[in-house]
Amino acid sequence: MVKARKRRSKFGPAPGTGQKYPWTSWLDGKRHTLRRGKDFKCSLRSMTVYLYQRATQFGIQVKVIDLGRDRLRIQAHKNGR
Repeated sequence: MVKARKRRSKFGPAPGTGQKYPWTSWLDGKRHTLRRGKDFKCSLRSMTVYLYQRATQFGIQVKVIDLGRDRLRIQAHKNGR
């Protein structure tokens, strides 16, 4: 019997890191579109708060745009930029 492989987000966390979300990939300075149900499970509002909190921990800022249809566009940048 062949087991079906779970479809993972392209932003899946690195194995063995213990992280629920791949923060370093998401906050790498590139523009990313995150989808609720695929990339994260919580509400858009909660994910926005988590993104701002994690960016603060990394000493950076993040711009978050609600695109509708359970999608967020994010882009991190260094403070003062």
